[in-house]
Amino acid sequence: MHAELRAQGREAGRKRTRPGTKPLAPEQQAAKAERDHQRLLRRLEAVEDGSAAYWSPRPYPFAGVSAGNYHLALPVVATTLQLLDAHGADAAVWRRFGREGWHTLTAALDNPDGDRLLAIERRTAAAARRAREQAEREASRPACTRCEAKLTDAEWERARWGERLCTPCQKEESDRKRAQLAAAEAEAAAAEAAKAKNARPWWRRS
Repeated sequence: MHAELRAQGREAGRKRTRPGTKPLAPEQQAAKAERDHQRLLRRLEAVEDGSAAYWSPRPYPFAGVSAGNYHLALPVVATTLQLLDAHGADAAVWRRFGREGWHTLTAALDNPDGDRLLAIERRTAAAARRAREQAEREASRPACTRCEAKLTDAEWERARWGERLCTPCQKEESDRKRAQLAAAEAEAAAAEAAKAKNARPWWRRS
């Protein structure tokens, strides 16, 4: 009697074979185990879908950011005994709720799409904003009114208070004005000398 009870205890939790049925062949046992495992995985997915409110990270309230805020989220990982028996707990046999595929336990508990991704996306967004602002600035950069070359930053700043000339054209314009002034001064001096000469008596003219 006691032996029979112990045998029944060893069979507890197992689906007992009906009397008169043939035992399954090894291939059939493997196929059945695979079907049972797939059914267990579907149950795992059902639990994942039903508990999303507890493990889902909240989105950060920034435009263009896809990183998740895990600070108030509960990390949930799951596996099956079949995977543990086949590969061990150190292998990629852990499923992190909310993520695709299987991971090691360390990777499953990590949050690479959290604060680190947020920092990367912020830097990327800042770089894109600077590039856009630089492109807009370059598109509005004025050109020299003489040679139509784009002004440098210093020339652009100077152009706010005067003519929009590049440095070479400004130097050329300055040289031209100085030459005109020198020519005008020479002409005025010559006219003044001629006037003084004409004002002297005819016998003192030479």
